[in-house]
Amino acid sequence: MSKPNKLKYYAFDWDDNLLKMPSHIYLKNNNGETIEYSTSEFARKRSEIDAEVKKGNLHFFDKTFIDFLEESDDKFVNDSLGAETAKSWDDFVECINEGHIFAIITSRRHSTGAMSRAVETLINNEKNGLNKKEIIESIKKYGANLGVNLSDKKDNEIIEYYLGLCRFYPINNGKVMEKLSIESTSVPDEKKKKVAMDNFEEYIREMGRKIKNEIGIESEIHLGFSDDDLRNYFLMKRRARDVAREDKEIKRRVYYTGEGEIKFK
Repeated sequence: MSKPNKLKYYAFDWDDNLLKMPSHIYLKNNNGETIEYSTSEFARKRSEIDAEVKKGNLHFFDKTFIDFLEESDDKFVNDSLGAETAKSWDDFVECINEGHIFAIITSRRHSTGAMSRAVETLINNEKNGLNKKEIIESIKKYGANLGVNLSDKKDNEIIEYYLGLCRFYPINNGKVMEKLSIESTSVPDEKKKKVAMDNFEEYIREMGRKIKNEIGIESEIHLGFSDDDLRNYFLMKRRARDVAREDKEIKRRVYYTGEGEIKFK
């Protein structure tokens, strides 16, 4: 009996998990003054901020998420290249250098094209450990597992092929919400992320079937997800635990990359 082919897949939150972006969230107080929150500060104080919003002491307005919208796509790509790396960066580098399929599941509203372009820019500039030559060779091997010969392709075509296999879920983007059948912007982000993960898991199951059909070896699927936001972490952790009771096909791990130590019950 052939040994199962171990397939590693990754899913990452973006802000303060991969990169410490210079983006801000803006709210107004009752005096009309604008208050800025970094992404890490917003995640850390999220419950407190939500409470102040409900009390009417803080207010969202049309520029609250301006740094996270499609109109800021180019800024997002440029900021990503210059941003300081965060806790999951080394795992991201391992993932890409070895040519594994990944998903980005983020609360941002950028286009999926901008998310892909940002990763392509990181690769082309070999940011903090990314090795373009190693990545190209890894993608060629992965393509061969799918019956795709990339030996005569240019580097940019190979990277484009690879990123086309990966999945990008800026969960507050209208087109992404429509694709995931999320009907309202009022659905909490952590629940949107769960829907995105459901979608990604169905995708990697199909990828596993394609590889089995091509090379004739059963695939053992391993999937890791990391996020620095406690709400997202707890919901994904519960999801992984609950789904695992019925579904043994995917071996799941969920990692918290925010501040402090936490215990999951």
